[in-house]
Amino acid sequence: MADDTCHSSDDSSCVADSIAMSSSATQNVESKLDASGGFYLFALAMGRYGNQMEHLLGALAEAKRRSPNRILVLPSFVTWRFGHGQKNAHIPVEYVFRLDRLREFHSNIVSYTEFRDMISSSCTGSTEQKWKAKQATIYCSSEWKRYTHFECLNSDIDQEGTYWHSLGIQFVKEQWHEEDVFNLDPKYHPVVAVGGALSAPFPMRKQDRYVAKYLQWTELMEERRRSFLAQSGMSDHDLLVAAHLRAGSDWVKACESALGNEEYMASPQCSDEMQRKNMTDGITLELCLPTSDRSAVANDLLMVARKVLNNASDIKDGTRLILFFASDVADLGKGIMAEFDLDRTYDYFVTPPAQPEISTRDGIEALIEDASFLDLIVMTHADYLVGNCVSSFTSFAARIRTEQGIGFGTEFFGLVDDA
Repeated sequence: MADDTCHSSDDSSCVADSIAMSSSATQNVESKLDASGGFYLFALAMGRYGNQMEHLLGALAEAKRRSPNRILVLPSFVTWRFGHGQKNAHIPVEYVFRLDRLREFHSNIVSYTEFRDMISSSCTGSTEQKWKAKQATIYCSSEWKRYTHFECLNSDIDQEGTYWHSLGIQFVKEQWHEEDVFNLDPKYHPVVAVGGALSAPFPMRKQDRYVAKYLQWTELMEERRRSFLAQSGMSDHDLLVAAHLRAGSDWVKACESALGNEEYMASPQCSDEMQRKNMTDGITLELCLPTSDRSAVANDLLMVARKVLNNASDIKDGTRLILFFASDVADLGKGIMAEFDLDRTYDYFVTPPAQPEISTRDGIEALIEDASFLDLIVMTHADYLVGNCVSSFTSFAARIRTEQGIGFGTEFFGLVDDA
């Protein structure tokens, strides 16, 4: 039996010992890691899934480039639930993406689940004491507070406590700093936790978009997609066009702030198309809130439908063109379809707002009941995607499609070419 006491006065060595003796669920990964370089923890506590994905990819790129020897702890995604008595849910990253593929990009990563195993398994009574007494410091920048209006440690980000507390990670103090966290010496700062995406910019740098090449959905997610499409009556030889239509009240307000700006949120993803079309007035309502003119949306989809049907090389008898609407507004797809005046029938469907709970495993309920992840994976795999230029939700799916060569093409409402 392994000795469950760490005989070291050095914090990082104690964590390193705990890695070597950790639980069997993560032992293979942990045995290959060297904790002497310390750890980075960061929070995905800003925005919805699109923003969270952007921060995740940006942090991965930044950590590998600037401090590859520190272990990067990948945070869980947050499902925001508003209303009295509602509690936010956290979805472990390994439920959504395959960690083995992400480790092909940056080998020095673990999930929060694995990290908790490290600090609570074989060094119980030693590592946890050291964690609470010396390592449990969160580093806060004035930029974080200006951006979020939250304190780093005692925020009201989550109704049941902080983002960290809800993940089972507790800090004893916060330390304000202005220096770059990548300059902190792991000998004196073995665990660096920050309230953002490790100094990674939002949106992520153009040169870092290739990181999406290493994103692969888990079998759980792939099965959800296959099951949903089958239940919707789609066959293997049908053609799928996905349309991302954001039109909720929060998005309407965001678009009011976006108008006229040269860039806003994820709009750099379509800057080349804007330049090509000589759009010099910045972000327009047509780009940010295309549903303000539903006939224009229908026209864009009609142009895309014709391109897909003209370019598809293996159309068989009975092949249908399916329009899939991913939206934050119920029945928006039905309203768009009413604008079509065609001599051909186009089928369409949307993701349901919720599905029955099918598991009691931590985080799975949120993953299954939230249609947003289903929207993302269907958008990623569609034959063609028409998205929102300003939305990071679109940019995430579009980036995977581009980097992995998925589908016939990706365009944006208001920028669709009639060719």
